[in-house]
Amino acid sequence: MCKALSESGADVIALTHQTENPVLASIPQGDIEIAKCDVCGYGNLSLIFDYYQPDTVFHFAAHLPSTPNPDFIKVNVIGTSNLLDICCRKGVKNCVYASSMSVYSAPPVHLPVNEEHPTRPDDDYGRTKLIGELLCKCYSMVMRTMVVRFSSVFGLGDNSRVAYYFMREAIAGQTIQVDGDGSQSSDFIYVADAVEGAMRAMEKGKSGEVYNIGSGQETSILELANLIAGLVNPPVEVKLSGKPAPRPFRFVADISKARRELGYSPSGLVDGLREYREEISNVSDQ
Repeated sequence: MCKALSESGADVIALTHQTENPVLASIPQGDIEIAKCDVCGYGNLSLIFDYYQPDTVFHFAAHLPSTPNPDFIKVNVIGTSNLLDICCRKGVKNCVYASSMSVYSAPPVHLPVNEEHPTRPDDDYGRTKLIGELLCKCYSMVMRTMVVRFSSVFGLGDNSRVAYYFMREAIAGQTIQVDGDGSQSSDFIYVADAVEGAMRAMEKGKSGEVYNIGSGQETSILELANLIAGLVNPPVEVKLSGKPAPRPFRFVADISKARRELGYSPSGLVDGLREYREEISNVSDQ
């Protein structure tokens, strides 16, 4: 997100709670300014906004299911409330909130899943992301606020999702292990496409609206494994692990609203996986 905004000519300030953020550190010096701040601390966050006076905010800060000892209420709910309140008070013009496919019911009631699909999250991560969406809806009456619901994003910097584990095994020349029978599916989206969706929501989205940002393509876990296995030379083997699948159901997002209202057009899955392979390989070689 920071790289894409910088390349578009924007002056970018990245807020991070970490002392050292390896993802942000990979961006060339001078392209962005990095400020250490925790969204849970209202006072410090307010001072940051006073100093930089941003006109647009992309809110990606959250504890994920993979976060060690997550505090979903404090970070995902109170942190989001803090940020929205400060944005409103400081005159921020645009706010894009990163939500998730996890807000939908599991398994889905119908496929593909559009924005009107029932929201009945089955874990605390999904529940707190949905609360964040409702907060955004409240503030959309007084400032321009859009919600983007991302599907299963993969890309450099993430090490908690299935595409990362499969790619790591393939590059190492190891057999890719697939849980369940491999028929469970998801909507996999390369991080550059996710970023494009967020930027288009900022440029063209309607305040108070929610947009699915995915590939719009259903891919089974077994198909994903086979695609990744064929991206290395020689191709690696794919086997069923014998373990139960953690989410044994199908999912694909309906992205027609984003296509229609935002002009959103994601690239193909194979192209994204090729880019991801090159990125991981380059990092491994350093």
